Amino acid sequence: MDWIIFHDVLVTSKIYVRTVCPILYEWVKDLLPKLHEIDVYELSSVAREEVTEEDVAKWEIKETAKRQKAEAQGEALKKLEKRNDESSVCDARARYLQRKQEREGKQGKVQ
Repeated sequence: MDWIIFHDVLVTSKIYVRTVCPILYEWVKDLLPKLHEIDVYELSSVAREEVTEEDVAKWEIKETAKRQKAEAQGEALKKLEKRNDESSVCDARARYLQRKQEREGKQGKVQ
């Protein structure tokens, strides 16, 4: 695919085109001489915009923060799932009952 027509342009640290349609050479071969005369920057002002290092840095910081937040949420969810599984609940119940029996045993000895 050598030719495309696109509708949307997305500018991040790179330039992406969306809503793309491939074009066959046979469709444009008669127009090629005229296409080379066209200034593509006039057709799309976005193609002319340059993304600065500062823009890229801001974007990377924002994306890193999003990733860290998602990871933290995932870890918290895993901890909750682990803490609330059946064996963990049974183990916690057993520890509670053991402490309760120990307290009752100490109180019985004191009296």
